[in-house]
Amino acid sequence: MCDQLSQFVVDKYVHLKDFLDKDNCRQLTEELRRLIAEQKTVQDTQCPKSEAIHGAMVFDKLLIDLLPHFEKASGKRLYPTYSYARLYAPGEELANHTDRESCEISATLTLGFEGDVWPIYMGDKGGKNESKIVMDVGDAVLYRGMEKYHWRKQFKGKWQAQVFLHYVDADGAHAVWKYDKRPYLNLP
Repeated sequence: MCDQLSQFVVDKYVHLKDFLDKDNCRQLTEELRRLIAEQKTVQDTQCPKSEAIHGAMVFDKLLIDLLPHFEKASGKRLYPTYSYARLYAPGEELANHTDRESCEISATLTLGFEGDVWPIYMGDKGGKNESKIVMDVGDAVLYRGMEKYHWRKQFKGKWQAQVFLHYVDADGAHAVWKYDKRPYLNLP
């Protein structure tokens, strides 16, 4: 764990391989597909071809369940803010960006995919100093969302299920974003 913390402190991200077991990932992917089938998802402006959901109970539970692991990897006491799951469609791209205050420390977890592996990149503004991270099912990347630029190039696979778990430093300037300024989790 010390190596993970060191990498997180220096690089502002850490790749956590085999973080979530594959059976859990399969079940979470099925749950995301169920939510899509029930038309509980939306298409957002960031990835308009894909289906996404904010604050679903199953993913908010994951936000809480994985909190101690992310606290160890980041060396910080964290407050959860929100979860966001997305089923990516072919042709999507994720522009080089940083995140808002409620995403001070974030994790992206690959739940499943079919077709080509879709790497995430960490680096600087404009894609400089890029590091390509190839994530397998069950892998997570914990990163400082407001500081570390991140992006994905065009998706050439058939589909990819991803969940994003967002947190803030409980002792930091953005602690007011606990629960994304909602009274509690599981609210849209």
